[in-house]
Amino acid sequence: MKRFEKTIILGLIIILLLFVSLCSYGQSRQEKTKAIIDKLNIVDVQKMNYEYRLEPLKYHAIGRDSVRLVELEKQLTEENFLKVVNEVFEEYLNDEEIDNIYSFLQSSVYEKLFDPAVIFKAIYNHYSYINEEIDSITNSLDESIRSPDPIFEPLATDREDGFYLTKDDVYATGVKEIILDDKPSFTSKDILEVKKISYDDKHTEISIQFTKEAAQKFYSLTKINRGKPLAIVLGKQIVSMPTINDAILGGRANITGNFTDEEIDEMIVRLKEKE
Repeated sequence: MKRFEKTIILGLIIILLLFVSLCSYGQSRQEKTKAIIDKLNIVDVQKMNYEYRLEPLKYHAIGRDSVRLVELEKQLTEENFLKVVNEVFEEYLNDEEIDNIYSFLQSSVYEKLFDPAVIFKAIYNHYSYINEEIDSITNSLDESIRSPDPIFEPLATDREDGFYLTKDDVYATGVKEIILDDKPSFTSKDILEVKKISYDDKHTEISIQFTKEAAQKFYSLTKINRGKPLAIVLGKQIVSMPTINDAILGGRANITGNFTDEEIDEMIVRLKEKE
């Protein structure tokens, strides 16, 4: 009886293997290619790679660099990646290789037998011009990001929370008397989103996204006030006072400094308050 059961089990295994094999041969190259791409998450991996590289730049790029980032991001769509991956497969893999890879993916050992490094490298090479653009933008980031000025120490003030222009052009961390405008140019009501981000895994800062209306106003304000400091007041303190280097598109701003995680969390809470 046991021998009979073993025979049945063996027969079922053979039938299953034949079924998988028939399914493999019954599918077109296009269907197999799609299955391989989906199974290995090739499109998602490539998309995440560029998102990881672009995201930190979006919080610091200004002027033309911010426009270039938007243009580059528009080219990195899922449809575009899928098109490029299919083209690379067509160029680097023949029908027999596609069949072999597809068969491997039906087994439990495909991860040991299939190395996508060549394909990923080919896709990376296709986007060489975008890689060069990203490197160029990274290198042209404001010098204060790569070689920061002396750490700004928070200063006491009687102003309410908000973003203030200063009434003079003097900006130095040693200045203890700073004259701010009477009213803030922006308040928490102008903020759409606030979040904590890590830049190049070395320090944490606060990223601010203004509303659509405030973003337009922010662009105009930064355009006509180049070279002037913009004071950010939270909890009766000037917590940051960056210099406006150029007109800023996109309505993004950030708060950097020698803050603890607890201090950053407290500032984020205040920035989210709409009263």
